[in-house]
Parts: sequence; structure tokens; C-alpha cells
Amino acid sequence: MKRSRQVIGILGGMGPEATLCLYYHLLRLNKGQKEQDHAHVIIDSNPSIPDRTCWLLEKKGEDPFPYLLDSGRRLQAAGADIIGIPCNTAHFFWEKLQEQLKVEIVNMVFLAEKEGKRTQKSTAKPVLLLATEGTYQAQLYESSFFCIPEQKVKKELMEVIYDVKSGEPLAPLQERVMKIIDRYRKDAGGVLLGCTELSLLYKPPYGRSPLWSEAGRVIDPLYLLAQELLRS
Repeated sequence: MKRSRQVIGILGGMGPEATLCLYYHLLRLNKGQKEQDHAHVIIDSNPSIPDRTCWLLEKKGEDPFPYLLDSGRRLQAAGADIIGIPCNTAHFFWEKLQEQLKVEIVNMVFLAEKEGKRTQKSTAKPVLLLATEGTYQAQLYESSFFCIPEQKVKKELMEVIYDVKSGEPLAPLQERVMKIIDRYRKDAGGVLLGCTELSLLYKPPYGRSPLWSEAGRVIDPLYLLAQELLRS
């Protein structure tokens, strides 16, 4: 049996809909003329992976790393040649995971940070970073290139993110995020969606909200990850 391309593994479940969104991007970006033209994708979606932000902030609950490693090993054993993780905060564990696995894990945060730096240089303004409190706390993104919201805004973002995860209607949540972006519009050269639940609000599989036309330059790490997985 002929293998003509790399097998893509998705280490998902954080949350499940973000995993679905990454797979959707892989399908849409590939632009195959027939089903055989699309990428071979293996998905391990484990929603039981403990909350990354709770563990990073307060060491509450179980350490997510053993769960992430189990998922990575399953993907590797199933034949994945390259792995993507559709969760920004989980990239805190990226280095440890890469040390334990033979398969390359594409670092979504590195891709997005590179794009954020490019935007900062072209606009001479920092990029507004919208993320989980765990991502801010772990300093996954180099802060000198980004505008970091004040604490009350971080808490509001966490409310929005958990509402997306729990299946709340997206339209009101999109409006809340747009109001946050509006507060920083004059001082920011763009917006980086540093949580995949925010990516769902921006470019869900069922169509983008027209609200985002007013957001200016938007960097979506989930979309960048899909591009890189197909490029590799």
C-alpha cells in the first residue's frame, strides 16, 4: 500500500470544538478536487485532559502532562508523522512532550508569535494578546511585542472562553470580545487570538461573524497551525 504523504495527528479535546475547527481548516485549506486529495489525519480528542489554566495558576487538580503524553503516544503509535495541538495553554508542556516523543510537534505559539512580531514591526504598535490567564501567567508569548490587558479584562476573557467551552450561543460572546478589542483599538496594531476558543468565535466552521470586519488585523494561531501542518 502506497503512502504518498505525511500523516497528521491532532492532539485534541481542549476543547473538542477547537479540535473540530482545526480539522475543518485542514479540509478547507487543502482544496482537494476529490476525497483522495485530502490529508490523512488521525485525531485523539480526549476532553478528560485536566484544565491547563487551573493547574498552571494554582496547581489545582491533576497535572495535564501525563494525559497529553498519553495522547501523543497514541498518535505516534497509530502512525502520525507530525502532530498539532489545538490549545495555546497546553503549549506550556510542548518542550517536555517533544522530548518524550519521536514525532515532530508543531509549535502553534511559535508560529503565532512570529506573525505577531511581524505585525508589530509593520504597524509600530504592539499586538493585543487575548488569551487564558494560564497563557499570560506562563508567558508563552514574548510580552515586549504584545499589549497585555488589565486583570479585569483577563477575567472577562476567561468567562467568555469557558462559556464557549460550555456551548453558550456564540453571537453574544463575539460581541463581548469585540467590545474588549474596541478598548485597545487605538493602541494596538492587531489582535492575536491566544486561545482556540477565541479562534472559534473568529472563524468557526459555520461562517465568520460580520462583527470581525471591524477588528482590524487578526492573527489566528489555529489557522496558522493548519497551514503549517499541511506545509510540512
